[in-house]
Amino acid sequence: TIESKYTTVMTLSEHLLEYAMDVLKANPQKPIDPKANLDSEVVKLQIKINEKSNELDNAISQVKTLIIIMKSFYDIIISEKASMDEMEKKELSLNNYIEKTDYILQTYGIFKSKSNIINNNSKNISSKYIIIEGLKNDIDELNSLISYFKDSQETLIKDDELKKNMKTDYLNNVKYIEENVTHINEIILLKDSITQRIADIDELNSLNLININDFINE
Repeated sequence: TIESKYTTVMTLSEHLLEYAMDVLKANPQKPIDPKANLDSEVVKLQIKINEKSNELDNAISQVKTLIIIMKSFYDIIISEKASMDEMEKKELSLNNYIEKTDYILQTYGIFKSKSNIINNNSKNISSKYIIIEGLKNDIDELNSLISYFKDSQETLIKDDELKKNMKTDYLNNVKYIEENVTHINEIILLKDSITQRIADIDELNSLNLININDFINE
């Protein structure tokens, strides 16, 4: 029936609208900082996300408009069907054969016109829903693209953060070395001095100029 067909079409259309709005809510447009580096891959991806979010917003507006139009078509159908039902009731209430025949002849053109209006509006609903089905494909594609761009952006941000941390660690290490190089040099000089003193003592000992053991005992 027209009623069941309309109910199915409207249910699917409203579910699509809800789905698209959820996608847009999860992926709102973010303004690009005027000072941002437009050559940055992260910024480029955000621009693409904004563009697709804008397209999604436009698709949502189209679906909303089409739903309103389909409702208006269905309102006309309901109105015409109610009018036809009244005409049929009046026909059934006529007991006189001649009166009933006259009434049918008088209202035949009107009845046929209303029937055509109902059929035409039913076709209009179908044609609008075909457009909505096309928009559904667009919305699915936009959702996939936005998800892909966001995943790529998050990967880049993590990589940039990792590189930044590595650079910070490197600079901290360089700073540490620079701050401690003086102490290291002092240690090296002290080690050289001790080594030289030991060498001097060994030389004296070899010349028997001093007996280290006696010196220690004394």
